[in-house]
Amino acid sequence: EFQNLDTYNAVLKFYYFQVHLTPESGETAFKALNDVVTKDPESGLALALLAAMHATNYLLDLPDAKTSFEMLGTLSEKAGRLAPNSLMVKTILAVKCFAYNDKERFLQLAGECLSISQNSSLRTGISAFYISLYGDWERGKKLLDKLMYQNIGYPLYFHACTMLYYYRKNEYKMALKEANKYIVPTLFWAPMVRAAAMGQLNLKTEAQKNIDHLLKHKPDFEQQAVYLISRYVKEDELVNHILEG
Repeated sequence: EFQNLDTYNAVLKFYYFQVHLTPESGETAFKALNDVVTKDPESGLALALLAAMHATNYLLDLPDAKTSFEMLGTLSEKAGRLAPNSLMVKTILAVKCFAYNDKERFLQLAGECLSISQNSSLRTGISAFYISLYGDWERGKKLLDKLMYQNIGYPLYFHACTMLYYYRKNEYKMALKEANKYIVPTLFWAPMVRAAAMGQLNLKTEAQKNIDHLLKHKPDFEQQAVYLISRYVKEDELVNHILEG
């Protein structure tokens, strides 16, 4: 699938970013993918991965989120036309449908990817992560548990999903255990899910530390909380449950 070393290098940087989720690795991956797309605008894989970078920017409400939302749609759809048989391209198209609240098409694409192959920890993990958030919790959790057991270098944000699996069942000690594995200091989601679980366990001092950390990264969180959480969590009841914690 790789036509040249630049594309291969950019893909490796994308994978590195997915695992580490630091601003530096994100900037490096974005630049590498953007350079490849500029030189080869017909590379379906590079277009899809660049779209995935924009998806992260939008879903986490990082700078230029509105532009990223539009670029996610444009790039992923073009990638789908250029490389319709690529499982990674289909996976990113599914993410686009998730962000755009196109549930029917999302389930179709994610289902196709999971039925064809579950050998890729990142591709399978992305699909499992998002099908969970769309309500298929048992299937998603089973897939995530398997790939996290079999792979060392998986994205730590997968634990946000396994945390919510237990949280929605009121199993708050297990939820906190998973939340404590979600170690991504620069994202507001990590302290948010820890604070929610701690709140339910009446661990107020520990929860406050995480709320302070959350507000450091997202000062306007209180005003935007429902809007921000709903970008990922598609069940209103669970959104309110998180805020309750």
